[in-house]
Amino acid sequence: IGLSDYAPVGPVTKAPDGFYTPVMSLNTILGTIRLDYIIGEEIPKYAYKSTSGNVSNPPSMTWWKTLADRDYNNAMQARANLINVLKAACTPAGSSQARDLQGQQVTPYQSAEAAYKQNQVRQTGSQYVANSLQISLGCINGLGSETTVQIPQPSSLAQVNGKPTQNGKYLAYINYKLNNGKDFVFCAAGSTIRLVDPQKWTPTISSLPYDFPTVVRAQALHKFWENGSKKGSQHVIRQVACATPACIPDPRPAPGILAIDMPDGNKAPSIDIPWDLISQTQLNFGGTNAKFRQALNGDYIGPGSPGSLSTTDYPNWWPQQPAFGLAGGFYDFVREGGPKVNISSVQGMLNGVGIPNGFFTPNKVYKYTFDQAGNVVMAEKPHALGQEPYIVLSDKQLYMQGDDALDDIKTAQRQTGVDPNTGLPIYTNTNLPTNWQIYMKDEVRQWGDTFGGQHAGQPVPLTGTPLASSFSEKWIACLPNPLPDTAIAMNGSSGTVKLGDVGTGHVGAFPALMWDRIPAAMNPLLGKFENHNSAGALTITTSAPVQPLDDWVTFGGGSVQILYQYSASSPSPTGIPTIYTTNGCAVHMRIRFEDVTDKWDPNGTPGHKLKKP
Repeated sequence: IGLSDYAPVGPVTKAPDGFYTPVMSLNTILGTIRLDYIIGEEIPKYAYKSTSGNVSNPPSMTWWKTLADRDYNNAMQARANLINVLKAACTPAGSSQARDLQGQQVTPYQSAEAAYKQNQVRQTGSQYVANSLQISLGCINGLGSETTVQIPQPSSLAQVNGKPTQNGKYLAYINYKLNNGKDFVFCAAGSTIRLVDPQKWTPTISSLPYDFPTVVRAQALHKFWENGSKKGSQHVIRQVACATPACIPDPRPAPGILAIDMPDGNKAPSIDIPWDLISQTQLNFGGTNAKFRQALNGDYIGPGSPGSLSTTDYPNWWPQQPAFGLAGGFYDFVREGGPKVNISSVQGMLNGVGIPNGFFTPNKVYKYTFDQAGNVVMAEKPHALGQEPYIVLSDKQLYMQGDDALDDIKTAQRQTGVDPNTGLPIYTNTNLPTNWQIYMKDEVRQWGDTFGGQHAGQPVPLTGTPLASSFSEKWIACLPNPLPDTAIAMNGSSGTVKLGDVGTGHVGAFPALMWDRIPAAMNPLLGKFENHNSAGALTITTSAPVQPLDDWVTFGGGSVQILYQYSASSPSPTGIPTIYTTNGCAVHMRIRFEDVTDKWDPNGTPGHKLKKP
């Protein structure tokens, strides 16, 4: 952090993976948090079009506020830490923690003293009093100067409550208290360095809830002799100058993508628009808590990954309803957009604005990002098998697993009897409760090279990341009766087979069953798998290890071909990462279909997992 934003251009910002990371000023951080609080308050007030079975003011939005509270508290601690470093840097001893983008120690006292001494040659008959220089940080009394952080848009929702602004920007040293009681004071840091009247400088402003001293005051003693001769009488005067620093906003050309998809050829009936993921009743009050996990010791994309998936809950999270986790994912996506995100645009995004016909459709992926004005931009793309990569879970970032998160009614065939003439089962259409799983990878939950892992909490590039190996080599087969919530990962002709192709990787089933890709030795057996719940159904067992289904539905599982990974043995990346100018994945939400059926229909379109009704 610093007093100004910076693009990822300096080696001092290098993440453990070797790429540079952006620097955010404290003003930018505070402006972002203040905006995120307001968005969290305004989201439930909007009149959304998809309200059947939804909660008008969902409990999940309390988690949005919890995350904003955490960011606020962290920002206050970061402010105190930065001020301490800046004050120490202004002393003759300096601070080893004060560094520029190149990693060089910043020594403002020595630099100022050298500049002063160099300037005194133009002051004939005078001399700087050695060691008299003092550099102090303080504030400005009176109306503060303009910052570079814009107030929330539309301004009618900015909650400035009559406080002055200038050119749509906050002013320094004014408390823009929110309606929830949170205090927000911005420091003096404008678009350029400015000299200010020393008479307005003050160490603190007692009326403010906290100090944010960034106005530099430099003063030194200077000797002058009468007539320019050191033999004459002398006078000692104190020379004073004050200035405010500059803060150049980072344009954030590619803040990251939020992706939402339902890839199994089916759509959960109660999930029509993004708002439903936050407000749907069962996702808020259902009996199945989601699990929250973390990638450890490297990136994770299933067995064989550089890292591993934690078996305990993510730090500072706990098992809770899926809607809470999803609200947190939306929060983190909005946070990536910074302080210029448009509040109304976020409400519109949640309401399905931009989606063709206004509602989600299956086998499509919906990708959201922000333009330079802070408006949400949506792109709908086909979700054909193999077109969307298996996005890696970035080191130390968040994975939510919502098993049986949602029950929706689906018409399906169910055996209701046996034909007395043929002995074949009779199937009829029946409305059956169908389970849906919701999974989320939040690649930007934790920032920085201490808590943010190898990639410091930056979005994951959509190219050059670990991808699962060939889709044609993989399928999932159910285990023998009773059907459990696990399955084995098939690769080639290895594994235990109970059914045919009911899903691949975390993309779901093939759009149509591709029997030509199943080993020839199995083809003659497929017809015997129709009643997959029969205890006597045929099983083929070979040497492949059994993998949990959880690894497969979102990570690809099985053998993993690492196309590129960040590790000690990999080529050392360096410089500006591609995700600074090209959007990477910030948050990915995937809704999976669980088919509840007594019948295995090779001519149907199965989901990724079958479950006995």
